[in-house]
Formats: sequence, C-alpha cells, structure tokens
Amino acid sequence: MTDNASRQPKGIPVGGQFAATTHSEPDLAVGLPEKDIFFDADNTEWDWANPEATILEAGSVNEVGIWIDTSKAAEGVYDYDIIDYRTNKKVGHGSAGTLHDAKEAAKDDRYKMAKYASRFSIHEGSRTPWGTADGVTHLAPGIANVFTPGHGGVKLSPERNKEVDPVWRNSNSFYEEDCEWSIAAITHREAYSEEHQKYAHECARRWFPDEYEKAVGKDPARYGVTDYKPIAPGESSVRDEKVFFAENHDKVQRIWSASYSKDHEGMTEVIVSDVTSTGTRTGEPRTILVPSSEYDRIRNFHTIPKDADYQVKPGTDRTKP
Repeated sequence: MTDNASRQPKGIPVGGQFAATTHSEPDLAVGLPEKDIFFDADNTEWDWANPEATILEAGSVNEVGIWIDTSKAAEGVYDYDIIDYRTNKKVGHGSAGTLHDAKEAAKDDRYKMAKYASRFSIHEGSRTPWGTADGVTHLAPGIANVFTPGHGGVKLSPERNKEVDPVWRNSNSFYEEDCEWSIAAITHREAYSEEHQKYAHECARRWFPDEYEKAVGKDPARYGVTDYKPIAPGESSVRDEKVFFAENHDKVQRIWSASYSKDHEGMTEVIVSDVTSTGTRTGEPRTILVPSSEYDRIRNFHTIPKDADYQVKPGTDRTKP
C-alpha cells in the first residue's frame, strides 16, 4: 500500500500521521451500495483516507486503526493494514477476496492489537526493575523499550506477556536488555526486524538453552523457525559449562575473583574453592598465587586444575588450622 494520506496536525488525538482527507465522493468501483461500504452491521463507520478514494479507514480503538486498499477491487483483492497511531507504524497486514471479508479480518486483527495495548502504561518516571525510567520507546501495541540511567529492557503488556511460554516468562513482564529481550522478540517476532529476530534466536540459544528447546522446540512454526535443530555442543556457553562441571567438578577448583598481587611481584592472587557437580561452591575459599603469565592460559570455564602446583597464600586457607 502507498502511504499517501494527509498528515494530521500535531495535537489532534485522532490518528497522528494517518488522518482522513476531505474530498468529493467518488464513483464506487467496488460494486457495493454506499451504505455497505461506510457502515457495518456492528456500527463500525468507515471513511475514505485519501483523495483518490482507494483507501478505506476505520476509526481507532486504543489508538489502533485500519486501512483497506480497494484499488485492486476489480481483481478481487483487498489488502489491509493495521496501524499503530502511537508509533505511526503498520503492525499487521492481510488480504481477502471481498471487501466484507477484508473488513472482518482487519477488525479481528485490530481487536487483538488493541487488546495488547489495554492496561498498558509505561512512561518516563515509571518504576522498573532497574530504576526510574528516563526514556520509553513504543515498538508496537503492548511492547516498549525502557531505558534508565543504569540499564534497561523490554516491557510487555499483560496480554503480550500471557503469550510468552511459561518456561521463560517473567511474571513482572520486564525483560532485561542484555539477554532476556530475546524472549520478548522471539515471542512477538512481528514487532522486530528479520535481523533482530535472527540475533534473538542466537542470543536465546546461548543463554537459555533448556528453555529455548522447551519453548521453541515443541512448536517451531509458531516462532517462524523452519529449520529447527537442537542446540549443539559449543553453541551455548551456559550448557557447555554445565556439562563441564558435571564431568570435571572433582578435578578443578572454581575461580571467584582474581587480581594482581601487591605483595608477590609477577603473581596473580586467585580466590578459588572446590565445587559441586552443578558448579556451586563447596567448602571454604582460599587464595592461590598464579604466575600472571600463566593465568589466562591455564583457566577453563573460570576454573584451575586441582593438580596444578600453585602456592596457597599464607593465611587464606581456612581448611587448615
């Protein structure tokens, strides 16, 4: 569809960019009585949105409106778009063979988008898990990017959040910007570009491998995945680390922090402890002295082999009297 409608003056709360245009009534090429075009049985009212009288527009619901292109009516093609007037973006699209069918399908899609937008209020000054929001950008009805001085993420409306699979749904509807945003993007892929969708799947497979396989693996088509494959070794650092500790926990000591030694020149002080098969700490921590030149080379999954003969810094091994 060609966006050739007039622009609504700023401050008029009835459609932003997409506003109806006054014109003389055209000859009706769609082959229907005028009353059937402009008034539906459910009292939905329509009007022409462009001077050429090829675009029908319905009023907005929760700032979500409809455009129907009648320019190909003679061919039996009626394309429609769902418009989010908050962002002046198209958030839905479809096609039908009759004007009636196009109207009904478009109204169903508008209802869904309008429902997403209901009970959804996020703005500058709103509280978030990362502090007070100092910026909000709406991506689509019920989806917003939220920014704070320190961090940020995605906020979903209650209706949007219900559609996130329970295996990785956050009850507060917030998804932080480093990794969890991918959950929102995968669930509501229509609001994101193909590039963002691709990166979202890569991110989720790396950081949420178990949840990804349970959610996306059981119904790939729902998420637009046509070539789903289980996550392979080396693809997820989170899963690889779990496997490593399950197989090697009794042979390694886990690194919790490291810093250059002030008392031992050329050495790095490394705080380590024994670990369980899940990688959690067991026993008391201790500090070992590792030559700084060797530190990066010998560590693996933030661990150091137990059989490495490194000196324990005096006074740091609480397992010994």
